[in-house]
Amino acid sequence: MSFDCSTEMECGNFRCVPLSSNTHRVHLFRFEVLEVLDEYGVSKTPKGLQNSINNRIAEMDSRNLLKTYLVYAKHYNSDLNKDIEELAFVFCLRCSSMNFTERNSSISMNEIIPAVELVYFAAEKNYREKHPSTKGLGLFVYDNFLTPIVQQIAKLVGCKNLYLFAINDKTLVDYYCDKLMFESLPEELEDAVVNNLVTEDNEKCKFLYQQIEYM
Repeated sequence: MSFDCSTEMECGNFRCVPLSSNTHRVHLFRFEVLEVLDEYGVSKTPKGLQNSINNRIAEMDSRNLLKTYLVYAKHYNSDLNKDIEELAFVFCLRCSSMNFTERNSSISMNEIIPAVELVYFAAEKNYREKHPSTKGLGLFVYDNFLTPIVQQIAKLVGCKNLYLFAINDKTLVDYYCDKLMFESLPEELEDAVVNNLVTEDNEKCKFLYQQIEYM
């Protein structure tokens, strides 16, 4: 089934909408990132992630440097005696490429593979704390909202892979690989690709990718 990914999508009690209003911007400004903690309770979430979601995404979206999607959840509020919507998740996508570049005495390689980058993929901390039963929401969002958008992009333009830079935490990396079916590059190719993509925001993160045709 085809759809216009510039309009909202619904699945169960959740709906996914592209950033398009001042209300959305206010919600992003108030968004609190669900942190990744190590075994000692110390946050491994990059310090710039919270600021980026609160203060940078809306401006980048308006300049078409990425596209932002907000996932809202509908829940019954007994105090108000009605259903209310809460922002539960945010993700952003942008066009990119995976550039394989390596030159030494024995090899010269330069290959460009069109790709989509999953720039941000974050659950809202307050929402998760209020609704602990929604643990696993990331997989739900990935399957029902993100994947159809990426597949539609690949139908419209040449696009081979989806990639991201994950927080370099074993539990989180395993989650992306085991649940969302991402892969890491072979060690001999990783530097040839990743060096072209690293920024100060993702330099300590783990590069993962998957082929869109298998999503």
